[in-house]
Amino acid sequence: MDYASNWLSIDLESTQLLVKNQALIKDIFYYSVFGDEIFIPTMINKLNLQHKIYSPIRLKDQPEDFQGNLRYINWWDGAPHTWTDSESDKAQLLFAKKSGHFFSRKFDLDKYPSMKSFILELTNKGNAND
Repeated sequence: MDYASNWLSIDLESTQLLVKNQALIKDIFYYSVFGDEIFIPTMINKLNLQHKIYSPIRLKDQPEDFQGNLRYINWWDGAPHTWTDSESDKAQLLFAKKSGHFFSRKFDLDKYPSMKSFILELTNKGNAND
């Protein structure tokens, strides 16, 4: 693997193995800068867990990319983009849900209060505009 994300989806066994190696992780990364961005990829490789990552495919930061960490973060419209209540943003979030993503971020519910009901509809009812 020639790159990795510090955001990823792994199984319970891999998570437990990382926790079990917390002393090693501390020894290696205690004095690092931005350690959160390198410790997960490094440990995934060191512990030979590459096959446990849900999807290791390199992204091009496009809306249609399947983000294998199962999080749909819109980097192509901002750094990252804050979701609005626009029809375009809602359509992208519906696409993300239909594609299998579990999580997104950067919602400003003070500025876009109608997004709360939209999110609840997506998560609780599970059939928003399916």
